Amino acid sequence: VTFSRSLRRAFHSSWTKQELWPGTGNRETFRKSFFSRDSVVLWCLENYGKIRNRNKRLMADPQYAHILFIRLKSPKDAEKYLASRKNPLKPLP
Repeated sequence: VTFSRSLRRAFHSSWTKQELWPGTGNRETFRKSFFSRDSVVLWCLENYGKIRNRNKRLMADPQYAHILFIRLKSPKDAEKYLASRKNPLKPLP
């Protein structure tokens, strides 16, 4: 999900030349998006596994045992979870 979304965003931003942040003049190009060290797609490929492993370690750390982590692995999981809650914005007990 993460990679496909970053790929789609990079392609869309490059194709439309839409400003990333209004008033900054910051626009993506295909070269910058796909063939540069600053590529968000490259960053995603290089860092996804590291971040995922770090988050797994943190969730297993006894220091955070008091926190209820809910892992949602897909947009469909997120929709089901939110639908199962009467008020999805209310914190869990």
